[in-house]
Amino acid sequence: RVPYELMAGVLWVLVAQPYDIGDMVTITAVGDTSEVTSLVVSEIHALSTTFMRWNGDQHVLWNWEVRNANTINYTRSSEPLILVSFCVPTTVGAEDLTSIMDFVRQYTENVSKDWVSGSAVVSDADYLSGLMRMTVVMRSVFGRHEEGKTMDATSRFLIVLHGYLRAIGVEYSEPTQPLITFGYGEGADAYFT
Repeated sequence: RVPYELMAGVLWVLVAQPYDIGDMVTITAVGDTSEVTSLVVSEIHALSTTFMRWNGDQHVLWNWEVRNANTINYTRSSEPLILVSFCVPTTVGAEDLTSIMDFVRQYTENVSKDWVSGSAVVSDADYLSGLMRMTVVMRSVFGRHEEGKTMDATSRFLIVLHGYLRAIGVEYSEPTQPLITFGYGEGADAYFT
């Protein structure tokens, strides 16, 4: 088994090229999500790869071990899609709803440098509570590993959106963004709760 695994690891690194030096990856054992740590690829060899943690610690892993693990390369991932949901009163007319949808598209595509594209839709209406939920879907220019920049861009978008809604006389009701907190544990990167 060992010679097969060694050769499979060598071929996997040479042929599949799952990462390059400088890529940010996470590696977890199959079925184990107890410790998910972001690593940066610092050296790639035929039999092993050296990874560096955020605190400078280096870890050398056999390529056959990495091949058999869950490996996510955040550097090569596409730009993340960000969903923002908010409510407006059901008394808002079709002209204002269309104006909000046009504003989101124009802002994300032409004004802000934080987004590649964006669109807004009315995703739900609850006439008993008097609220319509709008969902905005935006594609960020930042990679998946740049959570801080993406969160900053989302905050800027929400502030601009709030200002736009006030300017057209639409009440911004029931923001539904989840609370995101950061924590640092022994040997762990930032994590969300």
